[in-house]
Order: sequence, then structure tokens, then C-alpha cells
Amino acid sequence: EGSSSNDPNLTAKFDDAIQQLMAEVITQSDHVESLLHELHSDDDWMLAKDKSGVTVHYRRNPNSPIHTVRAVTTFDNFSPKDFVRFCSLFVETECMHLWFPGGVMKGANVLSWHSKYSKVVQLQISLS
Repeated sequence: EGSSSNDPNLTAKFDDAIQQLMAEVITQSDHVESLLHELHSDDDWMLAKDKSGVTVHYRRNPNSPIHTVRAVTTFDNFSPKDFVRFCSLFVETECMHLWFPGGVMKGANVLSWHSKYSKVVQLQISLS
């Protein structure tokens, strides 16, 4: 009798699923663009240290006790596989102190996780 490809309900569900997927991709893309802008912007960032190829900046969030920190470095001979491994470390926040260099980090707690690319983390750092 009729094939399922001619079913208007199935077609509408498929169209809705595609529209939802496209909206999610656009939302994530906009978020990535915003993050890239933040990384490349010097607005309100204060230089904390520039040593051994690592530059660290911080800024205080307006009307908040929270500081945002960014660090920039260049990895030589860094493969795409290395990049994926590196990024996975930030997803596993509770393990950051295990790999963070110099034993400086004593712990890390996720306070809130807003999206794949945005979370608030409390780092416990000892410089002594």
C-alpha cells in the first residue's frame, strides 16, 4: 500500500530532528566563536607571568569574586591525537592535580558545568 517514505508524519519527524540538530550545531558554533574571541581579546586581561614559553593572564569578573585565568603556550610536535588527550584532561577536572606540573595544584572541583565548553572550576593551588 504506501511506503513509509511517503508518510507525512515520518517526514515531519525527520524534518524536526534535522532542524533541532542544525540549531544545536549553530548554538555550539556561536559558543566556540565567542570563546575564540575571548582567547584572542586583550580586554581587561592583566599579565600575571610570561616565562619559559608560557604566558598567563587573569581578570576579575565584574561584580564577582571570581577571577578568570588563561594560559597560552605553543606545543612543538603536537599531533591531533595528543591534542585530544590534552583536552580530555580538562573534562576530567578531578584528575587535574595528578598531571599538573610541579605539584602546584592540590585539587580541582567542578562548581558548575554549563556546556561542553563552559564550566566553573575551583582550583586549589599552592605556590609555596
